[in-house]
Amino acid sequence: PPVVAQPDEREQPVADAGGGGALAQIDVAQENAAAVALEAIELAWNDILRDVRVHDKMVYALLNSGVRPSDIEGETVILEVASDFFLGKLNQLSTRQVVELVLKKHTGVDYRIRSAVKEQLRENPNVLRDQIRTSRKDPLVKAALNIFDAEIVAVESDE
Repeated sequence: PPVVAQPDEREQPVADAGGGGALAQIDVAQENAAAVALEAIELAWNDILRDVRVHDKMVYALLNSGVRPSDIEGETVILEVASDFFLGKLNQLSTRQVVELVLKKHTGVDYRIRSAVKEQLRENPNVLRDQIRTSRKDPLVKAALNIFDAEIVAVESDE
């Protein structure tokens, strides 16, 4: 007789109490994709700065004054700045165009940039994205992601 495998309980999809299981999975996938993209930009940041310098030394000086990528929302890279002065300078059209051009060269994605002062970013943190980013930096998690070609779907606390 043919053998029919019974589904394992652990393989069943888990829906949340609100019934939005599919939406939660999409959100997690988007958060993972954003975390991976942000990580790639962070790794390439020094090269991006170098190429910005070729285009405009003033923009390079601005970016080199503590500006760093802090988040990605869709096709927009959020750059964290230290003060309103840097925010105003970075929001100028010519500055944004140089940075967006170099970002596209390095990532292949037509990102837009938006700037936010550090305090503004800390008021509205995206908890899941931060958890995923932190987890991806753990050497054991990195190894598991690479070995199993996996994705992070949730982060449990130690409590």
